[in-house]
Amino acid sequence: MRAVNLLPADAYAAKPKLPYAPIVLAATAPILAGALVYLGYSLEHPKVNDRKTALGIVQSEVGALRPSQTLVAEASQFASQRKQRQLELSDALAMQQPWDVTLDQIGRVLPADTWLTSLTASSPTPLGSSGVVAATWSFEGYTLTMNDLATVLTRLSLVPSLENVQLSGASSTKIGVKNVTQFTITADASTVTP
Repeated sequence: MRAVNLLPADAYAAKPKLPYAPIVLAATAPILAGALVYLGYSLEHPKVNDRKTALGIVQSEVGALRPSQTLVAEASQFASQRKQRQLELSDALAMQQPWDVTLDQIGRVLPADTWLTSLTASSPTPLGSSGVVAATWSFEGYTLTMNDLATVLTRLSLVPSLENVQLSGASSTKIGVKNVTQFTITADASTVTP
């Protein structure tokens, strides 16, 4: 017997096959990648905006901390004033007169038969003076003889704090029953401290 196919002819037609996995993967990969990029963008975009805002705040704070031109000018002016004051102080200290030392030295060198009636000393920098003036000393007093006066001049010249010791005037006078010599001596203060 012969086999007869009773099924319709189109029943044997080829069934459509599902595409192969590599083709499906190739077709869906760009869609999947786009979806991941969009998801990442939408999650990270607010964080980026927050960080940009924080960066802007920090940059404005740094800008505020940067010294302004007026502050720089004031600092420069302050530095120049400080330097000027230091120079003036060092000049003043260089002209400092050791009055106590000088008076001690004068007291030690004066002979016993000499007495002072007036001792005047001027400051090396008088107020209102634009230039530097040397300190001057003026001695007025009495000695018993002219030889004693010569001794006073010699001894005052030995004082390291005094320069240019000179006799300005001398005269004989009588105090009580005694003949004495009245004198006036001038000297400049030494610029070198002893």
